Amino acid sequence: MRISSGAFPFAGKGPRKIDSLLRVLHKPLLHTLLAATVLLVGACNSTKWVPPGERLLVKNTITIPSGTLDADELQSIIKQKPNKRVLGRPMYLYLYNLRNPEKVARKRALKDSLCAVENDQRKLLGKDPRTCDRSSRGRSGEAPVILDSNLLARTSQQFALYAFKEGFFEVQVSDTVHLDRPKWPFGGWSRRPFKKPKAAVDYRITPGSPWVYCVVDYHVDDPLMAAIVQEEWDQCMVKPGERFDDDVIEAERTRITDLLRRRGYLWFTRDMVLFDADTSAGDHEVDMRMSLERPLNIGQRGMRGTPEGTPYHLENVVIDATRRTKANAGAVPDTLRYNGYTFLYLGRRPEFRPKALLGPVFLRPGDRFDQLDADRTFRRLTNLRVFDRVEISYDTTGIGRKGFANCRIGLLPSKRQGFSIEGFGTNRGGFLGTSINFNYRHKNLFRTMASIQATITLGLEAQQSLSANSASEDASTSIGRDALFNTVEIGPEVKVSFPVRVGSARSGGGRFVINTLYNYQRRPDYTRALAKGAIGGELNSTATQVFGMYAELNSIRIPRRSPEFTQFLDNTNDVVLSDSYTDHLILNFPRFVYTLNTGAERKRRNTWFARGTGELAGTALRLFQGITNSYSDTTGLNYRTLFNIRYAEYWKVDLDARF
Repeated sequence: MRISSGAFPFAGKGPRKIDSLLRVLHKPLLHTLLAATVLLVGACNSTKWVPPGERLLVKNTITIPSGTLDADELQSIIKQKPNKRVLGRPMYLYLYNLRNPEKVARKRALKDSLCAVENDQRKLLGKDPRTCDRSSRGRSGEAPVILDSNLLARTSQQFALYAFKEGFFEVQVSDTVHLDRPKWPFGGWSRRPFKKPKAAVDYRITPGSPWVYCVVDYHVDDPLMAAIVQEEWDQCMVKPGERFDDDVIEAERTRITDLLRRRGYLWFTRDMVLFDADTSAGDHEVDMRMSLERPLNIGQRGMRGTPEGTPYHLENVVIDATRRTKANAGAVPDTLRYNGYTFLYLGRRPEFRPKALLGPVFLRPGDRFDQLDADRTFRRLTNLRVFDRVEISYDTTGIGRKGFANCRIGLLPSKRQGFSIEGFGTNRGGFLGTSINFNYRHKNLFRTMASIQATITLGLEAQQSLSANSASEDASTSIGRDALFNTVEIGPEVKVSFPVRVGSARSGGGRFVINTLYNYQRRPDYTRALAKGAIGGELNSTATQVFGMYAELNSIRIPRRSPEFTQFLDNTNDVVLSDSYTDHLILNFPRFVYTLNTGAERKRRNTWFARGTGELAGTALRLFQGITNSYSDTTGLNYRTLFNIRYAEYWKVDLDARF
């Protein structure tokens, strides 16, 4: 049989190209790539493991009139959503489709059965059994989302409930399953059916006209509570003429609860703020009446004369900061009275000084209960980072007087001291280096809840010198040149912070900070010593914001520069680089730091982190020299000196924002 050259593409130039192609096909890397390609092509069939008669959900659409409901909130309500997509493709579904789920289940069940048999043998030998949980483990990737009519009905019900809470009492919701492809990008549905068992769902919501508030009033049977509500009724969030909104009603319940708990109503909860809506007021109008009742009490639902309707004062405030261990589990703590407070402790003396521990405490014996003081106490004790757990509880047991309660502040101290070692390795263009950090931290210095953090850094590195014989001119560096590492860096740093009682009622307190640092570097071409001292304060203005102001002094000395390095700096003709290797001072005053972290308050889906710094250097020294008449003129270049040492003048702003 003859094969023409046109029928076989490699026949034109003999068997050489065929042999070269076969050699390429025998390469292991190419085999791996071909196998991966075949697997990916097979996995890209998104309906590969969809059961017969079922359909894969690929899209959800919501059709609503503009200006009525929030589409983003409606999307979060949907009970069944398509598979996750990456760059427009269901990559997690493709990963799941790489393996047959039935075979995976059989193999895992077999391994679990073998594991159970092995555990029986281990029990006979007195050994601990192993965990057999392969069948319960999740599969890699994401299983196909099969269209479920029950979940569609639940989604429609949730849409109707959400619209009802937003004031649309005549809402109508319908869901339609489309077997046709959706139009792109303008929306709608085409007449081309899916080639594979897929489906898309379209939810249509007709809200109708919203209901608005007509008359808003309140009813409270206790005169004192009624007077408090009337005092700030102008702050009511439910206002006549506005649309009915369940979120606003919940916010108003929170406002009333906070108002009463700040006035001493210790046992009052937000469940006692009830709203009654009357839709017979008129056309799409609703009358709202707020009442304060005890809904769970069958007998007396009113507030008059009940514990929930009574303002309380604090009888005793007990602070328990005992460190419980297995050794002292049954020990009875000793008591200490200080400024009207009762302290519980174990051992010879309290672990924390009473005066220092009372700094962040705003609940005082004899004062009327105020929820704001309780929240502020909890926040400041937590921000000290000295306690693993903070609990505040109240009790009326054993108190003969009405309207008085005991307060107990339970504190679980964290580990007082800690020590850690960190090691690092570097490779800069073939030059190796290593460094090690010794870190020490103490959280209760002198029993005042002050903290000290000390760090010592030691680094060794090999670096190429600008001149092979430059180091020989200096006796102090000749040893380093001949050794494996010719660069040495060592430096201790100490940071001490003291808690201070400053800030508003919402703040988390502040800290007074002192920071000192010394860093010595010996390199083949120069030697540099850096000394730093900083003093300042930090204020947690809110749960999410921290504000700090500091004064910082840096002294940089260059006692040695090799002639080759000096010539190199002169040849670069870079003033900034040259000034970095001269003796100089940097006084940053003031230096401001602002930090915002919205994720610190509560868990949110979207959070902001922003950190901004601003510093002014040299201006304070310049003004001081002008006042004391000790000002010295420039030395020919654009800089000034203090004690014959040049100092820097600049202002700098830095911002780091993350969403």
